[in-house]
Amino acid sequence: MQARLAAMAQDGCHATFVAEIGGAVVGMAGAFVGRVYEEDAPVGRLIALGVDEGLQRQGVGALLLREAEDWMTRHGAGRILLSSGNHREPAHRFYETAGYAWKGRSFVKPLTKN
Repeated sequence: MQARLAAMAQDGCHATFVAEIGGAVVGMAGAFVGRVYEEDAPVGRLIALGVDEGLQRQGVGALLLREAEDWMTRHGAGRILLSSGNHREPAHRFYETAGYAWKGRSFVKPLTKN
C-alpha cells in the first residue's frame, strides 16, 4: 500500500483524504481526475471511500465525499463517476442521497495473473 500511495502522490492525478478522530484514522476517500474519449472536460472518479463501521451514518463519509468532490471540481472534472459492488446496498443509498444516479454496469477483466 505504501508504494501505491507514493506513486499516486507523485502523478498529480490522484488525491487521498483521511478522516481522523483522536489521532486514529476512521475513514478515507480516494479520487482521480483524468481524460476520457467521450467528453471534453476531464472526468473525476471516486476510487475509494470507507468509514469505520462504528462511525458510519454519522457524517464522516459525507465529509470525505465532499472533500473529494471539491478536489475533483478544482481539478477540472465535469462530472464524477464511481463504482460500487452489487452487494453494497447501504452504500448505494448513501450515494443516491448525495446526488449520484445509477448509470449502468461496471465490468472487470484481470490482465495479469496474481
